[in-house]
Amino acid sequence: MKITDYQHDGEEPNVLYAMFEEDEKRLKFFYPSVYLIEIAMNRKAKDLIKGVPLCRGFMENETISTQRLVKINIESVEYL
Repeated sequence: MKITDYQHDGEEPNVLYAMFEEDEKRLKFFYPSVYLIEIAMNRKAKDLIKGVPLCRGFMENETISTQRLVKINIESVEYL
């Protein structure tokens, strides 16, 4: 995965936070600030780092995966 463009709010330079869905190995939410993720997920960062379950489907067709907060340090941005 290559990040082609990003912005940050100055809270921590060159740092992005994302919710990572472990079962499907993909990023679900992508925000420049942990504060925005806390608002979007309605949880505190310390709880999100431990992981929160995500249930999809209804009753028997339900699948469960784990979402976890990850911190991404950006060393460089390559424009494609």
